[in-house]
Amino acid sequence: MTQSQSKQRKLWFISWRWRIVVPMTAAMMLVAMLGAYFVAVRASDGLRILQDDILLESVRGLVDRTDAFYQRQYQEAQRIAFTVGVPESVERDEEEVLSENIEALARLAELDSVILTDIDGVEVLGVQWVPQADDYAVNSGTDLSQQSVVRQALAGDAGTAGYLRTPEGVLMYVGVPLSIDSSVIGATLVGADLPDVMAALKGSAVTQIALYDDGGELLQTTFPLSDQTRPDLTVNASLMEQALGTDGRAVPIQSQTVNRVPHRAAYLPVNMGGSTLGIAGIFVPDNIPATTIVTRQLNGLMAAGIAGAAVVMVFVGLFFLTERVERVQKTAEALARGNVAARTRMKPSDEAGAAGAALDAFANRVQYERDTMQQALNRQRRESNHLTAVLESLPDGVIVQDTTGQMTFINQVARQLMAATRQPLADLLKPYISQQAQGQQLAPGMYALGNPEQVNVGGTMLNVQAASIVAVNGERVGTVLVLRDMTEQVQQAQQRERLLRAVEKEIQAPLAELAQASALSGQPIDDFAKEITKRAVALQKLVVEMRELTSIDGEAVKQQQKALPLDTLIWAVANDWRQIAQAAEIDLRVTIQRAGLYILGDERRLRWAVGNILDNAVKYTPPGGTVTLEINGESKGQAMMRVRDSGVGIAEQDLPHVTTRFYRGNPSTKTGEIIRTPGMGQGLHTAEQIFAAHGGFLRVRSQVGTGTAVYFSVPVTSAQTLDLPRVVEDFEGETVKLPEGQMRDLNL
Repeated sequence: MTQSQSKQRKLWFISWRWRIVVPMTAAMMLVAMLGAYFVAVRASDGLRILQDDILLESVRGLVDRTDAFYQRQYQEAQRIAFTVGVPESVERDEEEVLSENIEALARLAELDSVILTDIDGVEVLGVQWVPQADDYAVNSGTDLSQQSVVRQALAGDAGTAGYLRTPEGVLMYVGVPLSIDSSVIGATLVGADLPDVMAALKGSAVTQIALYDDGGELLQTTFPLSDQTRPDLTVNASLMEQALGTDGRAVPIQSQTVNRVPHRAAYLPVNMGGSTLGIAGIFVPDNIPATTIVTRQLNGLMAAGIAGAAVVMVFVGLFFLTERVERVQKTAEALARGNVAARTRMKPSDEAGAAGAALDAFANRVQYERDTMQQALNRQRRESNHLTAVLESLPDGVIVQDTTGQMTFINQVARQLMAATRQPLADLLKPYISQQAQGQQLAPGMYALGNPEQVNVGGTMLNVQAASIVAVNGERVGTVLVLRDMTEQVQQAQQRERLLRAVEKEIQAPLAELAQASALSGQPIDDFAKEITKRAVALQKLVVEMRELTSIDGEAVKQQQKALPLDTLIWAVANDWRQIAQAAEIDLRVTIQRAGLYILGDERRLRWAVGNILDNAVKYTPPGGTVTLEINGESKGQAMMRVRDSGVGIAEQDLPHVTTRFYRGNPSTKTGEIIRTPGMGQGLHTAEQIFAAHGGFLRVRSQVGTGTAVYFSVPVTSAQTLDLPRVVEDFEGETVKLPEGQMRDLNL
């Protein structure tokens, strides 16, 4: 025990004899003399002070709720003003675009009204909630330039506020400037119906409030409004001037009768942002007259209670002393029986209290040491169970061994890998037991041992990463091995490589025989042979490109990206397939609904992807059909495109798998004849990867016997500063051969 604690014990220690004589006598004298005095003198004044305190607290609460309401309306106005596309639509007076967007924003935030004006203060769009229709009403063209809240917002004042009168009533609006590149082009107003404003500002069921404009006109009140109530709530010019001169803290209080009921009233200005909209009155019922009777009753009851309290206090004092001694005895007996939770809960203010407090301190010390040991044990168990659960949930095999090579943990995945490879575990772990070279830190206390290795264990390819476990003192305490089965990935890569070699061989063999036959004949080959050679060379080139395109590297795509005129790209792809479509007696059309878009992309890969989609459309469209390549415009920063055909369509069971690599369905004509076309079933899969690597998408819709539509997109970008070559004219419905110089400039 410290010296200060010892002094405190002596200071508060009181003997039993003094607890009986002095406290009892002093208590009875003080209660008898002072009780009646304070009750009689302070009752009425205390209630009056308490009532005024409630009124002032309500005033402060109204100020806080007014500021909170303003901040919400201001934030909603800012959110709408900074919504992407809203300033531009206001500048272009696009009412239909704004109507859809603003109504959705207002409905999401449950706003009563939103108004957007141009720089002249004319309403471009206004939406207001109409409860009778349970929907928003749309309005435009109203001249609001004379409204102060609009003028201040157009002047660049952020967060101005004011009232506007509408056919549905008076609304409170908060306005902010609407800007493009720091230039004000209009104003955004967010409004709330006055009943909703009053509901937000009224904080207590005891208080009532009334809202006035800057001219003293009553706008709204929470009192039941009648012909009698309105005169009672009228404010004169003097009261308006006095209320507007307050700051919301030092508010004068006055008595006022409303609906024949006396009230205590206070008036203060309604400030929102930098604007003073008028004043608000707060009213609390004045119940002082009724408290006079209550005070008399209290005086009589207090006099009767003082006499009874004197007798009760003597009995309670004696009983309290004996009860404290008995509590110490029962607590000691309970502790002796093993009930470690028993306590006296006594303060050391006398002999019995000191004994009880000492007994509690001893029991607390024993309980603390017992609980500490139990918590440490439980924490160790939880951490061990958590770590085991985490390691067991990993998709990789995990093996932990100590410095002697003894395995201390192996999860289920590692057990399955070892069982599948039939490899003794000791043979796999042995190379890492004595390895000491530590690499980069993988986690706190864990360092890599070399680079990940691929190990062939019994025909199973395992990726093995070893790491050393290091204690705080820098000593190595064990090794962790992470095993991952790479067999399937390796086999898939080998199969793809064998497939590409086989396709390349099948193409090169007939090409070589055709070239050899041409050389031996010594005569020019006819046009048909030339066409065969030309197509074979093109097919060989396609194989080479497929070898590269089957592995879409996102970084490689980014390195090759540049700004491309989308119109030129689409016409170029259409020209590539024009002759093929004509040979198949198919009408190939180009439709550009939105010209002049620029995209950011890898030109060669995009031409290949769009060409592959056209290739499929031509293959599966009967002679006399139509294939249309479309640019449908821009949506959410994406250039939206589509290829439609009037072909045989895709069966419902094949449609979910059309972008799966190597998947090929069984398309058939209306007569049931199966359509056989060359291919490996990876064209749409690769095209989908190309569009995804650019940040776009690919979707397929089809109906058997009607045709197929392939939707795809690429992110749009701005034109480069250098002049880019473009198609001079639009050739709707037909393809056109681009100038040779233009093709070279585009690297086509």
